Amino acid sequence: MAFFPIYIDITDKHVLIVGGGHTALQKIKAVLEFGAIIHVIAQDVSKEVEDISGNHPDQIKIVRRAFVEDDILANPDYYCMVVAATNDRQLNSHISDICNRHRIPVNVVDDPELCSFIFSSIYKNKDLVCAISSSGESPVLTQYVKDVLKKQLPDNIGEINEYMGRVRRRLKDEIPDMSERKKVLKEILEKEIREGGRNNE
Repeated sequence: MAFFPIYIDITDKHVLIVGGGHTALQKIKAVLEFGAIIHVIAQDVSKEVEDISGNHPDQIKIVRRAFVEDDILANPDYYCMVVAATNDRQLNSHISDICNRHRIPVNVVDDPELCSFIFSSIYKNKDLVCAISSSGESPVLTQYVKDVLKKQLPDNIGEINEYMGRVRRRLKDEIPDMSERKKVLKEILEKEIREGGRNNE
C-alpha cells in the first residue's frame, strides 16, 4: 500500500516519542529539525538521546518511566503525532491502537501495518524539502535515492529556492498571464541552476 505524501507544519507542536534507544533517536532528529516540541517517555534512555536533549533543552523533554495510557488519553488533542519506538511489539501495538481510536497520527517503527503515517527519507536544504518513501518496504532504497538527489542538486539549492520565491512574487504583478509567467520562471530557474545560483547573491 502506498502512503499519500503530505507536508504539515509542526513548528511548536507537541510530538510524543515512546522509547529511548537508537530508533527513537532517529525520529527525534527527524522532527527536531522542523521545530517540534518533543516529549520522550522511556525507562531506559541512551546516552545519544540524553546528549541531544541536553543540546536542545527547550525542545526536548525526557520522562524516565514506563508509558501509561494517560500519557495520551489525559489530553488526546495535545500531540500532533505519536511515535512508538520501543522494542516491545505488544506495547507498540497498544500505542497504535490508542492513537487510531482517537485519530492521532501514529508511527510504529519498522511496522508499517501499525502506522497511520510513515517517516520518509528527507532531503532538506533550507525551505526546500524532498521526501522519498518506499511505503516502508525498503529504507535502504529511499536512502539511495536521497543520496542520488543530493549529489545531483547544487549545494545552494535552498538559496535558489528562496530567490525563486522572491521572483515569483514579483512577477505575479508584472506578468498576469499564468502560462507566460510559468514559462519565464522556468527560464530563470534553468539559468540559476546552470550558473550555480550566482545571480541571486
